[in-house]
Amino acid sequence: MSAKRAGRGYTATEIRVGYVTSSDGAAVASALGGPTDFLNAGDVPGQLKAIADYINKRGGVLGRKLVLVNQDISSQKALDDPNAAAQQLCTGWTQDLKVFVGINPSGLNNPTLRAAMAKADTPMIEAAA
Repeated sequence: MSAKRAGRGYTATEIRVGYVTSSDGAAVASALGGPTDFLNAGDVPGQLKAIADYINKRGGVLGRKLVLVNQDISSQKALDDPNAAAQQLCTGWTQDLKVFVGINPSGLNNPTLRAAMAKADTPMIEAAA
């Protein structure tokens, strides 16, 4: 039996990997009176690009190149209504960007997101504390 050649988020040549950022994190932290790097997860795109480049230079995953796709979620929205932000992230990854797997290095790690990703049958890697 041979492996399936294509499906949601992967083809014979690539695997789409979603990740989340929050470009308004510093502004929200400042508005809350905290340090501007309080909601900053670092250079997420740069960190993930370095990992993907390393893997891709070594043949990818099962011969497939990792392709990174970003979903930006507002920190303000995540603070105001974390469940709505979680659903927006899941919808973005699974329906709009059609990723194979999502990487969540942000603080948006709640039961709604995990349940929505499970319902969409899409794996997620959480790196948040």
